[in-house]
Amino acid sequence: VPVQVQTDDGVRLAVDVRGDGPGLMLVHGFGGCSEDFVDHRDAFAETYSVVTFDHRGHGHSDGPADGDYSLDRFGADILCVASHVGLEQFHLLGYSMGGMVARRLALRVPERLLSLVLMNTCGGPTPMMDADLFEAGAALIESDGMTALKAVMDETDPLGSPTFRRLAEERPEYREFLEWRWEALSPAMYAAMLRQLPVQSDDYDALRSLRLPVLAVAGEDDKEFFEPTRRLADAIDDARFVALPGAGHSPQFETPDLWFDTVSGFLD
Repeated sequence: VPVQVQTDDGVRLAVDVRGDGPGLMLVHGFGGCSEDFVDHRDAFAETYSVVTFDHRGHGHSDGPADGDYSLDRFGADILCVASHVGLEQFHLLGYSMGGMVARRLALRVPERLLSLVLMNTCGGPTPMMDADLFEAGAALIESDGMTALKAVMDETDPLGSPTFRRLAEERPEYREFLEWRWEALSPAMYAAMLRQLPVQSDDYDALRSLRLPVLAVAGEDDKEFFEPTRRLADAIDDARFVALPGAGHSPQFETPDLWFDTVSGFLD
C-alpha cells in the first residue's frame, strides 16, 4: 500500500518503498504511474531500497486543478520523496518524461546521484513535440475534456509499436491497467505539460559536463525516442548506450527480462 508524502507546497504523493540497501528511485513518465515498474520492484528490492511514486497529477497522487506542473517541479518532488524516505544519495532511473526530469535534476544536484539511467527519453524537444500540435491538444482538453483527446491519441497511436500492440493483445489486464492509468490523470496537469514539453530546454551540450555513471537505454522500435536516447549517450562522457531489440517505448513490459538484466547489470 503506498504511503502519502506531502511535498513542500502541500501536494500529497503516493510513494512505495521496498527492500533495503542503496537507494534506487524509478521515475515514471508523462501519463504513467509507479506501477509502470510493478513487475520489477521486488527483484530490484533484493539489492536496493526501491522507491517508486506517482508524479503529481498521476495515479494515486494529488492532482489539483490549480497545481504547479513542470519538469523542474517534478524534479523537486523527487528530492522531497528522497528526503522523506531518508535517501541522501540514490541511483536514479528516469523513463520517458521521467528521464527529462532526471536529466535536469542530474545537472542541478549531481552530488545526490550515485548513477543515472535514462530510458526511452531525450535531452531536449523531440521531433514529435510540435508546439502547435501540443497546444491544440491542451486546448482540446480545456474545451472538450480528456475523453476527446484520448480519441485522437487512440487514432494516431503516437508511441505505438508492433511490440506494444502485441503486448496489449496478449495481456488483457495490461489494457485494463492502461485504461485505469489514463482515468487517473489530472486534466490540468496534462494540458500544462503538453504546453511545456515542446519548449523544454535543450540540454545536450550542458550534459557534457556531467560526471556520473550513466546508462542510456531504449527499445529499437521506439520511433520517437530511440535516436534522442542514443544522442544522450553520445553527449555524456563514458555513458553506455544499450539498444533493446524487440522493444518499443515500454521495454520493461515488452522485453522484461532483457530490460531488467540490462539495468540491473549496469547498477551492479
